[in-house]
Amino acid sequence: MYVIALGFLTLIGCTTYVVILTHQHKKSLTLMTGMMISMGIAMLSSLLLGTILGMLIGKMFGATEIAIIIGMAVGFLTGKPIHLIASLDGVLAGIMGGMMGAMLGVMIQTESPIITLAYLIIVFKLSCILIIFLIRKEVLENKSPEYQEKIALPNHKFFLTILLGYTILLLIAIYFHPILPTYIDHSDHMHM
Repeated sequence: MYVIALGFLTLIGCTTYVVILTHQHKKSLTLMTGMMISMGIAMLSSLLLGTILGMLIGKMFGATEIAIIIGMAVGFLTGKPIHLIASLDGVLAGIMGGMMGAMLGVMIQTESPIITLAYLIIVFKLSCILIIFLIRKEVLENKSPEYQEKIALPNHKFFLTILLGYTILLLIAIYFHPILPTYIDHSDHMHM
């Protein structure tokens, strides 16, 4: 349960931060960069959300629909300040990530679901860090030297420290609670 809670917190925190950062620096981001940011964060967030919901719900329909809707919203909101093409790219990536995440979540229920989820959280966090580095690079390249000194984007050491901390927290959570809580009703399955 700790890993699932950490997954939700990571999902909400990183996704919100990237969307806000994109809106703050929309004038410094090129169309290609905006498309990559929108596609990346929509795909990652819907993949992680779909996996978590697939594990908890145990059925494809609900997990898929919720993950797709959230992924589309994230993709649209991230791409909107850049261009309509970036929004469309994000929406389509949200659809794909939501479907893949829900399938993964339902399929891994019998094979180390907590360890797989912990791995996905680390991949999600690392990918978000790379997206934030991309935003930082674009902003620094497209602004004047005076603005570059005032910019409030964290540096590499800060994010690597956070990633290391998350990895340690996930390992501790796996150690204390390595089994997925059972919310699944198996009574509707037929056995022959």
